[in-house]
Amino acid sequence: HRVDRRQRQMCIRDSSSRGPVTVDGSNRIKPNIAAPGSSVRSSVPPSSYSTFSGTSMASPAVAGAVALLWEAKSNLIRDVEKTERLFEKTATPLSSTTCGSTGFPNNVYGYGGVNVLAAVNS
Repeated sequence: HRVDRRQRQMCIRDSSSRGPVTVDGSNRIKPNIAAPGSSVRSSVPPSSYSTFSGTSMASPAVAGAVALLWEAKSNLIRDVEKTERLFEKTATPLSSTTCGSTGFPNNVYGYGGVNVLAAVNS
């Protein structure tokens, strides 16, 4: 699965990659979900903070979402496939008509923005 970074106002960054996957001929939708990855405050050694953007900022948001979900729904622990499907099912829809896709899911935001609360409550 791929996570793309997005700005707080739910706009995909110009530098984020888009689907579909063409290298294997599958034309699969990518990314799967979107997560905050722009202007994220992060720690900087030895004891400071700074703001960064990129997939390296979006991925920890999804890792944290998984940790929260697994704490709430222990039956999902280590079941990556079910966890992925649940996040896709409960993502906040973000539609796009670019990259050869329309509606939802699409090749810009995938199934939408990760929504931990919706996943926990489902």
